[in-house]
Amino acid sequence: MASQLHLFHLRYKDAYPVPPGTINDDAWEYNGFSSYNRGTSLVNESCVPLAKYMARVVSHYTNSGHVDECGHWHVSGFHYDWAVLSVLNENEHNTGQSRYTICYDAIRTEIHKFNTHIKLAGPEVVGASYAGGFLDPANHALGAGAPDIMSHHAFLGYGSGTVSFAPAIDNFIKNVVAPLVAQRDKVAPNTPMVLNEWIPFLTDWCDPDDAAALFEKHGDSLARDPRASGCPNWQDPKTTGIRANRAGLGWNSAAAAFAYGYGRLALQGYKYLGADQLIGGPWPDNEPAVSCLDWTTGQENAKYWSIHMLAHAMGTDSKDFARATYSGVPVPVAPPVGTTGNGTCGATNFGGDCNTSPKGAWPAAQLHITSLDECVAHATHLGCKMANFVSFSNVPGNSDCSWYQECDMSNLCEDCSVCLGCPKYYPYESKVLHGPKPGPAGGATTSPLVFALPFSRNAVKRRGVLLVSKVAAPLRVSLVANSANLASPNDRSMFQNVSASVLDGTVDGVVLDSEPGFVAPVARQLDENGTLLLGPFGVAIVDVEWQ
Repeated sequence: MASQLHLFHLRYKDAYPVPPGTINDDAWEYNGFSSYNRGTSLVNESCVPLAKYMARVVSHYTNSGHVDECGHWHVSGFHYDWAVLSVLNENEHNTGQSRYTICYDAIRTEIHKFNTHIKLAGPEVVGASYAGGFLDPANHALGAGAPDIMSHHAFLGYGSGTVSFAPAIDNFIKNVVAPLVAQRDKVAPNTPMVLNEWIPFLTDWCDPDDAAALFEKHGDSLARDPRASGCPNWQDPKTTGIRANRAGLGWNSAAAAFAYGYGRLALQGYKYLGADQLIGGPWPDNEPAVSCLDWTTGQENAKYWSIHMLAHAMGTDSKDFARATYSGVPVPVAPPVGTTGNGTCGATNFGGDCNTSPKGAWPAAQLHITSLDECVAHATHLGCKMANFVSFSNVPGNSDCSWYQECDMSNLCEDCSVCLGCPKYYPYESKVLHGPKPGPAGGATTSPLVFALPFSRNAVKRRGVLLVSKVAAPLRVSLVANSANLASPNDRSMFQNVSASVLDGTVDGVVLDSEPGFVAPVARQLDENGTLLLGPFGVAIVDVEWQ
């Protein structure tokens, strides 16, 4: 499959490092503006004044200056080469499809009066929203044609060091990306598609000791992060100084999510993928759960290194991607069905669909669930496809029957006040309902455990395989060349003793570092059978000799 997918960043020199991403429209262009999403009526619904304002900003930074509304020229001396301008953000001011399309066309018209090189990306909505309608040239101004670039965002839900983002990514590709690609192919086949914000929220972003100390000090006056109940609300100034969680696999999980998303979007023909976000942290910063750096030390975490590895290996030139098949799918060591353990598989929230959500919870007391076996029976009765594991607690103040698609039974959280931030110790029990399901023999098109993306870069004569582990357990992955172009199908010689760059929280693929999310990529060799040891949520790029 021939396609291209780039990771990119723009370099700046001299003057101010103004980012080229989203230029937000000016507040005065709206009636009743009072905050980010208030004020939904434009002063002029033609959007021309807003478009002229945005064009002045672009001109100031790309065209050495701008002309104000009174005709005066203001020199800047800036000549930044902005390749892409992202127009507005996530339906701000409840713009809606019709108004957004009018504004996009007006902004493009004004900017192209002095800069025809820059491409405008939109509509920058979360998921699909009105992106499908925006793609259709029939919804744009007469003669405007299709949009330059269709860009949107992916909210991937919540993951952690024990919960993979892979199921959420699979659902996003199936329910959002594939239909959008089909719509693009139908109405605007020449419009590139990109994903500007890839957003995996971690529920274990904070240092548990720091969190416990803050909760003990401030009590009920310090709220919990609604997305991560074991961590405090980072928007509260009391959280200044709380450190990142360096002991868990959360950052590795986010790193695997980015690499897996890159691979899945590459096969859909996307042009580039942008991660959210480089820098985050508690008050007064922004969204620690998605940071690529330790906000206290500045050290790069696994999410950063995943992006760095892909950018280095894939470059910006044209690439060919192929679809891998999977046989004898590797199964991690796991306890048999019926195994129980003390502790919980992880934090959950009440609600969710146990057939599609990778984790969720039922209120045990309300459903008269009084034991672990009754929790199991409830999941079994509902036929939950995602309930491979359950965790149960039923004590005053905590009535919980939770399900999980994935769980490390060897590393259960025995005291949730320590590892999840519960207000106090609550006893939990967990049980295995279903074991890992090996893929069918003969070459399955997907694996529940690992993702592989063969690629080649003809311009630089480089080829290889991207590998991503979807699970919080070590794997042993064997690569086999299977092609009609080879003298011997199922040929292992291509991968014998070749080198790989590996990011998996270990040095050797076996012993997990005490701070796995902050171990930089290492070189590791495949053995004579083309086998690679890949640690929990590991990402690897295998180099193959060009032939």
